[in-house]
Amino acid sequence: MLKKRIKRRYLAIYHMQEKNSIEIFNILKHRYVELFGSLSIELTSIFLFNSNHNKVLIISCNLKYLNNILTSISMVRPPITTISMSGTMKKLRKNIREIIPRFC
Repeated sequence: MLKKRIKRRYLAIYHMQEKNSIEIFNILKHRYVELFGSLSIELTSIFLFNSNHNKVLIISCNLKYLNNILTSISMVRPPITTISMSGTMKKLRKNIREIIPRFC
């Protein structure tokens, strides 16, 4: 039997807080656990990536749990906003370069 490759999605999240990306990522994970449980966050395989911008957070997650992640993002306090989503990191970084000048 063939193993199916897990598809991932990459999200760019904009935050207006003075906190760094790791703190915002931990707040997001904590909210996800509150909403969906600790087993679900393990299945989500959520990871944090480096971003070239101070106010942008890049995460990746399992495609199957994307709706749960988006729900958690919408319910995080302080508010954060998803600005772009892509199937590849290269395309996401290109989208960020085009979008960020509008926020500044």
